[in-house]
Amino acid sequence: MNKVVSKTIYKELRNRIITTPTAQKKYDSCFLNDDLNWKEIYSLSHRVTSDTKLREFQFKLLNKYFVTNDFLYKIGVVHSPTCSFWGDENESLEHILISCNYAKEFWAEVIKWLGNLKIVISNLSNREIILGKPKCDDELFVNHVLLTANQYLYSCRCNNTFPLFRVFINKLRNIHNLEREIAKSNNNFADYMKKWNKFLEAYN
Repeated sequence: MNKVVSKTIYKELRNRIITTPTAQKKYDSCFLNDDLNWKEIYSLSHRVTSDTKLREFQFKLLNKYFVTNDFLYKIGVVHSPTCSFWGDENESLEHILISCNYAKEFWAEVIKWLGNLKIVISNLSNREIILGKPKCDDELFVNHVLLTANQYLYSCRCNNTFPLFRVFINKLRNIHNLEREIAKSNNNFADYMKKWNKFLEAYN
């Protein structure tokens, strides 16, 4: 009986001290017109991929753990806070992934390419680029593309290279090949086909 009471008290105290992460508050204020389901947002990457590095990337993105020139300039590490790609505006995380001209061109190509796969997305909002697009058609594939695209854009920034769409497609091909082999070994080909069927129709 004492153990049950102790556990109940512990849970109650723990719940009282849990605070909303700072990054989550910032996203909530940024996307005021959206009803953000954070449980769904945090679980999305785990449903989309088994790649631990990609899951880790999305977790860091959701918690704004990535450094940018804007921050590095403030602490004296770099000589300029401007964008690594374009150099015209201060480099925030949102700038790299959304508002930079290179990012805008890249996302336009992603939308066009998805359309060629018969996955029609007329527009990607800033919220969908950063937090994902749950409950859309071809949900697992589309969100895997979004996660991989964000990871690729940030890696380009870190490697001082410009994003090239053909390089991104090659990255997706490699991911597909890996997931196909995993599906074979796990005898789970039905889920693999459901996720990748439109990609296969275009590239087989």
